[in-house]
Amino acid sequence: MTRLVPRTSFAALALLVAAALAPALAPALAQEPGPSAPAPPTPATPAERLAAARRALAAEAPSLSVAGAAVGFAGQPGRFYLLARELADAGRGAEDFAGLLKGESVALRAAGAYCLVQRCPEQAARLLAPLLESEVPLVLMCGGCVAERVTEGELIKRLIKNVNLLECGPASQSLAAAARFSAARAALLALPPESPVSGSHVGRGAQPGRFYVLSQELAETGQPAQLEALVSHERALLRAAGMVALARTQPPGAYEAIAARAQSQVELRYQPGGCDLRTIREGELAQALLANANLLDPGQPARPVPVR
Repeated sequence: MTRLVPRTSFAALALLVAAALAPALAPALAQEPGPSAPAPPTPATPAERLAAARRALAAEAPSLSVAGAAVGFAGQPGRFYLLARELADAGRGAEDFAGLLKGESVALRAAGAYCLVQRCPEQAARLLAPLLESEVPLVLMCGGCVAERVTEGELIKRLIKNVNLLECGPASQSLAAAARFSAARAALLALPPESPVSGSHVGRGAQPGRFYVLSQELAETGQPAQLEALVSHERALLRAAGMVALARTQPPGAYEAIAARAQSQVELRYQPGGCDLRTIREGELAQALLANANLLDPGQPARPVPVR
């Protein structure tokens, strides 16, 4: 004989299943709005992005650890890093970040410190000095799954020692080196467009040219990624400085970065030595540097850039 199950049993069963699944489904439903729930508008201007990131950071600060670009088992950017990076990208200068150092939350002040060492290294040391002795505790997670309890002052000291403390990939770079690199880059940007790519012994006095001095400063203080970024700059003089610095330091990838400009027909003024001032195409300069990294150092032996 077939047993009939009352209709009400199915209704009761459905209610039990729904109740059991509700805790698991609630977070997903909360994070994934349906078609009828429009997404919040994305801030358009840098000022709007800066304000939005600051509001989010202030709201989440009590629960945030100072986490870097690759943390946890999956090596994903920490929430602090994402917000601090957004602040750094949206800010226009030190005045946008210095206010964060006066925030009530240690997470806000840490974000301000991060932005300053990344974007304004020349002003960072002075602005961060009042926080060097702070004993306020925080949780620091530079990478992976290692978390440590440090003071705010200790975090500031580590950022001064290595501005890339929270990054994934870039080598260590001190704040002093970052400031020198930033100053040299700014000085190159300030040069008139017609300034020559000059060597170590130019003019009647056989003195180092301004371009030569600044490009050597970039080579001494810059990271490979920073120098490669210069080679892609919109201004030809900065691209030339990036190529000269890469040829001099010869990190992995230097050959490819310089070779990428080897066909450029953009013209530059060129003063390799003495009073010899002429025009050279950017591609010619790239090829000459690949053949001899000491191109702007007359008297030095030829040193080709190796393919790595």
